[in-house]
Amino acid sequence: MKDIGAHEGGRHQESGSRLMKGFVADKDSFLTERFKKAGLTLLGRTTTPEFALGISTESALTGATRNPWNLEIMCGGSSGGSAASVAAGIVPFAHGSDNGGSIRIPASACGLVGLKPSHGRVTLGPDLGELWPGMLQEFVLSRTVRDTALMLDMVSGPASGDPFIITQPVRPYAQEANAPAERLRIAWTANSWQPGGFVDPEVVRCVEQVVSECERAGHELIEASPVFDYEEHLKAVCIAWAFGLYAGMDMFAAAMGRTISEETLEPVMLSFYKYSKGLTGTDMITTEFFLNKFRRAFGKFFE
Repeated sequence: MKDIGAHEGGRHQESGSRLMKGFVADKDSFLTERFKKAGLTLLGRTTTPEFALGISTESALTGATRNPWNLEIMCGGSSGGSAASVAAGIVPFAHGSDNGGSIRIPASACGLVGLKPSHGRVTLGPDLGELWPGMLQEFVLSRTVRDTALMLDMVSGPASGDPFIITQPVRPYAQEANAPAERLRIAWTANSWQPGGFVDPEVVRCVEQVVSECERAGHELIEASPVFDYEEHLKAVCIAWAFGLYAGMDMFAAAMGRTISEETLEPVMLSFYKYSKGLTGTDMITTEFFLNKFRRAFGKFFE
């Protein structure tokens, strides 16, 4: 289990932070209950950067987590401890969570399958309806598409009180993984969404290789990407995350009987927390409008 997100009653969950050192969860989350119902044995918890805010897994609390394939490079983040555990063969699955790539990045770095489920596919209950304006989802990292499909069958589906119910699959995902695919219309890009952004040539080669494989399989490949204002999107996401921190940090500090300072938060997290103090209700409402605009733009693109 990742050291943040879905928790297990009676077990430590410190969110990779000195602020939360010693915290013990009082109950199982719905996802933890579903893991247990599926017959999984929970071995322990895996490392994450402080409050999962990072694409490499390093923290003042636990140090750096390395890539088991090469100890000189990172394992990715923020579900880096989970990815390292699966890649090293310690476990076949490990719990992860993904807001801005926290399942997908470590899966890429460690050679695994990392799926961020659709919004609402895996419940965040009972304590949360959704988090980070609906952007955060929880699931697992695994070694194969087959295993990922099987786990999605085991843990997806609504729980009582969920804020909305997503359309449910017509047949199990495990069956979908082995079924012949119809001819698909696939959009792809090897360009950065950031104007003038650099994409490493090795990444471009990997993308183009996948495109060639999909074309050989008979699918239609179209080079295209959603059109949106990247800087506007970046600002909206940062404000949305900061509001989550603003409420959460003060609540966590009070619960742990600690103060927020250089002794309890790392520099990046502390600066983000201070930034959040200067935001207003108007900032959050405006951000919700921007995020809705981006959802509509991406939804129209995928049609």
